[in-house]
Amino acid sequence: MVSKRVLAIVVAGCIPFALSACTKAPADGGERVANAAVQPPKPYADTGVINLCSAFTNPPRIYQHDGERVGAEFELGTALAGELGLKINWTQYESSGLLSGLIGKRCDMLIDEFADRAERRDKVWWLPSSYAVTQVVVPKGNPKQIHSFEDMPGKKVGVPDGTLAQDMVVAWNKKIVAEGKAQIDVVTLPNTRDMFQQVAAKNLDAAVGTDSSAAYYGALANGGIESGGAGCTSGTTDDDRVGFLIRKEEPELFKAMEKAMANLRSNGSYQSIFEKHGLGSVTLDKFGDGKPPLCAPGVKL
Repeated sequence: MVSKRVLAIVVAGCIPFALSACTKAPADGGERVANAAVQPPKPYADTGVINLCSAFTNPPRIYQHDGERVGAEFELGTALAGELGLKINWTQYESSGLLSGLIGKRCDMLIDEFADRAERRDKVWWLPSSYAVTQVVVPKGNPKQIHSFEDMPGKKVGVPDGTLAQDMVVAWNKKIVAEGKAQIDVVTLPNTRDMFQQVAAKNLDAAVGTDSSAAYYGALANGGIESGGAGCTSGTTDDDRVGFLIRKEEPELFKAMEKAMANLRSNGSYQSIFEKHGLGSVTLDKFGDGKPPLCAPGVKL
C-alpha cells in the first residue's frame, strides 16, 4: 500500500518515464507553444511568454486609442508572437528608453520604427518590418513656406526624440552650417503627438515625421497642420526599411522571428494588417514603385 505522503510526492513531482507529462507548461497552458508554427527558443517555450516593448506613440503604426493598444505594428508584433505560440507581455517606454530596456533584458523585442544603424549592430539584431516615408509638416497655410529640407535654414523645426527624422535633420543641419547657411533651430520633442501639437499651435515653423503619422495627426488637428510638400526618403544604407530590434545575445529568437515574418508574408496576413491601417504601399513586398526623392541630398546617415 502506498502511503499518502509518497502518493503526494509522485503527483507533485515527475516520474522518469513520463517525460511528456512532466514538461513545464507555458503560462498560457502549453498547447499554443506545442502547436506553434515556428518553435520558439527553449527559454520562451518554457515560460510561454515574450516581453514586447514600444513607445506606443506612432499612429497608425503602434499607439493607444481610448485606452486600447492598436495599430499595424501592434498587430504585426502580436501575429509574430502568435507564430511562436507565445503570450505577450506588452510594456510601454519613452522612445529614448527603449534600447536600454532591451539591452537591460526588460524587453525581448522592440516594436517600433527602427532603422538599421551601424553603431548598434553589435548590440542588436534588426528584423525588417516595412518602409518609412518622411514628411515635412507645417502649420495651416505654411506661413514660413517650408516645403522641403532645403527651406529649413534659419527655421524652428521639431523632430521626435530617437527617430530617423531626428537623425536626418541633425545631419542636414551640420551640412548646411558647414556650407555657410543659417543654422536650423532643431527642437526635440518626446513623441510625435506632442510635436504635431506644437506645429498646430505655431510654436514650430515645421516638423519632420513619417507620412503615416502626419496623415493621422493631420486629421485630428482639424486643419491646424498640413503637409509642406511631397514625401521624401532618408537614403540610408538599409534603403529606408524600418524594423524591430532583438538583443544580439539571442540569435535563436531572431531566427525564429525571421521565420515567423516569412510565414506571415507568404500567407497574406502581413499585407492584410498593413492595408487595414492604410499602409499597404510601404510594406516589404510592395514598396519601391515611384520611390520619393531624398530628403537631405548629400547627407549620409
